[in-house]
Amino acid sequence: MPLNRLWSLFYAVCVLLAWRVFLTRGEFVDMTLNEKQSGVEVVETVTTFIRETCIIDDHLFLRRMAAIETLNGLDPLTYRTGYNGGIWNVDERMFSETQNSTMKYFHDRIRQNLNIDWTRVTWADLRKPLYSGLAAALYIIKQTNNEIPIQLENQANIWSKIGSSRSAHDFYLVGSNVTKGCNLDKLLDVVIALDFAHIDPFDLIRLQFVLRDVLTGFQKDQEHTRVGIVSRRGAANATWYLNSQIPGYDVTHLLNALKYIPGSTGAEEILKFTNDIMFTFEKGMRSGSSKAVVLITDGQLTNLTKADAEATRLRAKGISLLIVSVGNKFDTRTFRQLASQPICSNFKHVNDFVELDALASEVQDALCRVPAILSDGTYSYPCSRTVHLLIGDTSKGQSVKVTSTTEEMTIYTSFVYQTPDNIFHDIKFTSDPTGNQVLFLRGSDNLYVTVQGNKSCTGNFTVELRSGYIFNNSSGKCLVGRTVRDCTSSEMNLILKDTLLIPDRKSTNICGGPAPQPRFYPNVNDNTTFLICDRKGDLYLGLCPLNSRCVLFSTECKNTNPCTSELIMSGVQFHQEQCGDPSTYIRCSQYGVAEVKPCTRDLVWDQVSRRCIFRFIHSVLSGTDNKNITNPCTHAQGEHIYYPYPSDPSKYIFCDGNGNGFENNCPPQMLWNQMIKSCVNPEPLMIGR
Repeated sequence: MPLNRLWSLFYAVCVLLAWRVFLTRGEFVDMTLNEKQSGVEVVETVTTFIRETCIIDDHLFLRRMAAIETLNGLDPLTYRTGYNGGIWNVDERMFSETQNSTMKYFHDRIRQNLNIDWTRVTWADLRKPLYSGLAAALYIIKQTNNEIPIQLENQANIWSKIGSSRSAHDFYLVGSNVTKGCNLDKLLDVVIALDFAHIDPFDLIRLQFVLRDVLTGFQKDQEHTRVGIVSRRGAANATWYLNSQIPGYDVTHLLNALKYIPGSTGAEEILKFTNDIMFTFEKGMRSGSSKAVVLITDGQLTNLTKADAEATRLRAKGISLLIVSVGNKFDTRTFRQLASQPICSNFKHVNDFVELDALASEVQDALCRVPAILSDGTYSYPCSRTVHLLIGDTSKGQSVKVTSTTEEMTIYTSFVYQTPDNIFHDIKFTSDPTGNQVLFLRGSDNLYVTVQGNKSCTGNFTVELRSGYIFNNSSGKCLVGRTVRDCTSSEMNLILKDTLLIPDRKSTNICGGPAPQPRFYPNVNDNTTFLICDRKGDLYLGLCPLNSRCVLFSTECKNTNPCTSELIMSGVQFHQEQCGDPSTYIRCSQYGVAEVKPCTRDLVWDQVSRRCIFRFIHSVLSGTDNKNITNPCTHAQGEHIYYPYPSDPSKYIFCDGNGNGFENNCPPQMLWNQMIKSCVNPEPLMIGR
């Protein structure tokens, strides 16, 4: 090879070593997908995901198993070299059983809810906590035929037989000491509604103990958790109002003398009484509190339509409905459909009152996670308290501002996780006294928000929620159709004036399969939205420009989230933003949330190489771009490519494998020859002399 050719290649290699293009750090944090993570918080996040996606109702089995197997991953041997069992200590034999074709139903649920193709997972992936937890869940399902016992002693017996070398007694001792992983210092209004067609004296005593166990730990006073009780004395009756407590005598004292007179079955009557009488400001309901009804019943629904209407009324008032059915004398599916989302956390069934006693920890855990469901207004909370919030349908647009008068508050948000925190969140930001940091929301998904309290803080913080885009002079984040972006003026102009398309996860798919062209349909229930079926047969909800109406509204470019399940499972994390500036790109989270990120400097996004590349030709020596020469390089070709440098034959352009163009100089007294793609001596080559 000629020396000048070698010099060119050497210089090009130096360029590659000197220049590396990095994508900017994203908002998303999910420590359950990072290797070698450990701790109680990580375990709780994993088990909550698995339970709330209805992959398995483990009755705290997984949390207890993590504690005894590896001390929640804190055992130094958890991530030892050559062993990949992870926090749940799933060995290679156990893992191989989870990929058996007989587990297809559960593989499909994991694919649908978590965007993970379990058939492609390897044992090495179990070093990530979520994968280890899923493997343990699948193995337990296979060994128990998906009949996970509720009672701790029965779980201990199963655990000792399915692969552990330790005794059931060891599991029982560790499992009984697994602490509750929730916030008991909670602004909570909860009404326990009892509906039994029959209950004998011994079961009533068991019920008293269960309710006492559920409420133990909550700070029960007028400033924290308020409790009401609805029972029967033939008809629905208020045994204790939310504001009945007096100094020295609270609801736990009442439980010792709880009386119950069974009446005709019909839980809809109990729910109506709870709606009309118990959850009123006169009887102690508070603005901005988390609100829940725990319905414990052995009866039947005599009128499902009325029961559904009462459950809808509860949701409209920001009240979560948790249901525990006791016995096997009726079809539990009718009650299951009434419970609030996530159903697998908020609906429980037991065979008798003995099993109900073992369920107390799960009911308490569900209450701990109940968010305060907010509507338009301003809400004030002590800054010493952590508050979990839910903001519902935002198709008309919602602005949220958090302000603290004393110190900064840390705020986490998530579209998929009820209690976002430092372990898992889509966005993390801090409030300030001026209230300049705001969120603008538009879409159809719920947004969960955690405002992290500080025990030493003595002031208050406020949460202001308003319809529309009203905090015009503030900066912050826009969360639109599960897409996260900075709220710049140009972005807001797009969000407010363009049509938005978001995947419709709530409506029945009317598309009927693929078609040559997209199909548009009016939304008969809301003339500010419409429905569209894409060519693949997927259903999207079209949001008309803010404060406008449309039936079939279409523009060339749609602001939509590209993070489909297929894209995520293909391993593609970064994607082109179709309607935005070419200098931005989209990063997809594991759960389909899209974050719009800017390329640094004068870079633009290249969809084929999935990297930010130079918009113009770049000189490594000077560290500058020649903005008179557009980057001519094509994306990765497998070989380096050379172009002539316009207007200067002593230079040439070198393309790396990622689509970046670099300015290179030929050696002194040499010029670029495009035909042979090399620097050559300008004197003509004489032949025959």
